[in-house]
Amino acid sequence: MKTALYVTLFIMAGIFSCKKDSNSPAPPAGPPSRYQLLTSHYWKSGNYTAVIYTDINGDGVIDTTYSNGGPDSCSADDRTYLFTNGTMVRNYGSIDCNFLSDTTTWTLVNNDTQLLIDSVYSDIISLSSTEFIHRDIHYLFSPDATIILTQTYTYP
Repeated sequence: MKTALYVTLFIMAGIFSCKKDSNSPAPPAGPPSRYQLLTSHYWKSGNYTAVIYTDINGDGVIDTTYSNGGPDSCSADDRTYLFTNGTMVRNYGSIDCNFLSDTTTWTLVNNDTQLLIDSVYSDIISLSSTEFIHRDIHYLFSPDATIILTQTYTYP
């Protein structure tokens, strides 16, 4: 009889002593949102491509000009910050290029597929924690021209 009592107490102690482990890892978080990626750190200017459509020689035919490049020595240390409060700050770094820091506003629009900086819409081409590529279109009216600018930013 004592044995049955001890076995019963042992089983009950095992059942009631089980508890959920509070040190178990949390479920994995999903991938960071575009907003989180953009605001997680500064961005440095990288390569750019510009395609310019205009009648350069005045013959009535639209000419296409391509321009590619990377940051020049003046902008090599520039940093762009997109803050969570909707402020964008461009810090021109320690290389003196006669520019002051620039501050404007930014937001994501159109289901986070576009970036609106001041009043310019840019399509987000790709975005990761180390690279951000966007493209915007500028229309000029004197002379008539369309400029498609693709800009790459990197971190660090």
